[in-house]
Amino acid sequence: MPQWSMRNPNRECPRIAVVGIAIESSAYAAHRAGHRDFRVRRGADVLDAYLFLADGEPTRAAADWVGVLTARSIPGGRVRADIYRELHDEIVAGLAALLDDGGVDGILCDIHGAMSAEGM
Repeated sequence: MPQWSMRNPNRECPRIAVVGIAIESSAYAAHRAGHRDFRVRRGADVLDAYLFLADGEPTRAAADWVGVLTARSIPGGRVRADIYRELHDEIVAGLAALLDDGGVDGILCDIHGAMSAEGM
């Protein structure tokens, strides 16, 4: 059996956390993205959004996938600062909890490079 983790040598496969925030933001749009604009998934619900992580898929069996939080929105304006901070803090807290629970061997960050948030 390969050793997948220096932190947890008894782990049989890599443990990978899934996190992300995605929106196509326009700095020129008057709209500011808030709670109602995002489809937020937490825990096991995160994994349901990825076809390659469906039950029976080889990728699903290749690792212990742990959903933390993902938030997706259709294109819009900048993300309100309070909403961004809330999502950010929940992701960081979820990752910290995983570190306290044996750690992770990787993080899949499903992000979008065109996102912008107020004040950043």
